[in-house]
Amino acid sequence: MKAPYARPAIRVRMLPRDTSHHGTSFGGVILSHFDQAGAVVVLRFGCMRSVADAMDRAER
Repeated sequence: MKAPYARPAIRVRMLPRDTSHHGTSFGGVILSHFDQAGAVVVLRFGCMRSVADAMDRAER
């Protein structure tokens, strides 16, 4: 299944509270954004309900 058009599902501004003292993003924050973007895509396809089942890995 392909998305009907290629554009970002969400745009997020990372804030200082989302980063460690090294300036890197917390993994949980990134995964939360993945989940939110997935929900937006599901709604674009017209589905009313969805569940995030599992994610094996994330790559750069």
